[in-house]
Amino acid sequence: MIPIGNGVCTKGVTPDIVDRLIEHGHLDTVVATARSGDWFSAAGAVKELAARQDWQSAWGIVAPFAETGWWYAVKAAADLLERQERVDEAVGLVLAQAEGGERLARDALARLLARHGRVDEAIEVLRPHLEDWFLIEALAKATEGHGRDEEVAALLRPAVEDKMRAGEPWNAVMVMGRVLERQGRVDEALDLLRRSNEADEYTFANEVEEFTAMLARHDRLEELRELAAGPDGGYAACSLADRLAQLGRIDEGIAILRGTPGKWLSKVVHDLVRLLVDSGRVDEIVAAARPEMEGRDCGCLLTEVVDILVANGRVDEALDLIVEMARGHENDEDLQDFLGHQRLMLPAEAGRIDEAIAEASAFAEDPFGFRADSLARLLEKAGRLDEAIAVLLESGRSPSYVAGLLIEQGRVEEALAIFPRPSSTPAIVPSATEERYDEPPF
Repeated sequence: MIPIGNGVCTKGVTPDIVDRLIEHGHLDTVVATARSGDWFSAAGAVKELAARQDWQSAWGIVAPFAETGWWYAVKAAADLLERQERVDEAVGLVLAQAEGGERLARDALARLLARHGRVDEAIEVLRPHLEDWFLIEALAKATEGHGRDEEVAALLRPAVEDKMRAGEPWNAVMVMGRVLERQGRVDEALDLLRRSNEADEYTFANEVEEFTAMLARHDRLEELRELAAGPDGGYAACSLADRLAQLGRIDEGIAILRGTPGKWLSKVVHDLVRLLVDSGRVDEIVAAARPEMEGRDCGCLLTEVVDILVANGRVDEALDLIVEMARGHENDEDLQDFLGHQRLMLPAEAGRIDEAIAEASAFAEDPFGFRADSLARLLEKAGRLDEAIAVLLESGRSPSYVAGLLIEQGRVEEALAIFPRPSSTPAIVPSATEERYDEPPF
């Protein structure tokens, strides 16, 4: 085992900065940081070294992390072995985790085995665990294209019965529907989804979307049209409109969305805006989106509409819209801060960058650091990197952003100094009973 040095910390160099360092020719620095115990540096270095087929160096970096038993490091090591066609060794690594109870390893092991034609083994890995929605999904994906759909459908039937009776596993009906569909048993798949949707107590939006998407894939347009006209027809309208657009009937699809009274209005409006843009009717998107933006937290949809307006040279319209939305949501302080950030950035899009910098400089700071971020981005756009860096350092926010700017200037050591360094050696192997380990637990 290669020593990890001073250990690994939970907060290290972020993945985007690792990528930036490698892009700028600093792989040696990333390797050194990885050897000092930084996981994201290790992951980035392994990826780059594997691309260069420097397998020995890549293994030397990933092995110490994998030996801690942390799943994501074990998975990276197994992937590296698989790329070298050392499949049995990869299976051995993942199998140990799966036998220890790690559900992510069970999924990965089944897919790994299936990729190499060992479908019987893949099914046996998952067979005892089909009460778990995650592993139900894994079974369907691992076996796809291997001619085992009849067997898979039989394995799924108990889970489907449990879902219809008690609501769990929540995705069992959807997965069964996909398996039936890929067998060509579309009517059976649709009937199953329809019956599940009609059992109101255990209906999920995902199932409704799955049902309407399947109708669209098989051109059941009249059925979709009937559903879209009902009080809960939002997903049906979206599926129908999208399919009509694919068939070259985009105006008809737009009309369907505009006439939809159903639930899930946000999706209807987002899809309507997208189709209007695709059909060149940008003039209509603000009016189409306004009711939705006025009725709730409008940040996501507003950002989409503003970006479209700016991309089409309508900066003044975008500014007017932001001002209008700010007036309509005066009591939402968080949204006000967000809209202020949006408004600061727009004059620069129209070439009025000095005006934008002056306004951002005078803007009061907010709890989320939007002002510092906006000002720094404007200064960067104007080529004033030193000033942008100073603003960010003073604010103490956006460490990845300021580190990226420092790397652009060749100030690599300063960039790395922003991030905490490893301080202790991993002492505990993560327990397989924990649900997730997205962050390195060292």
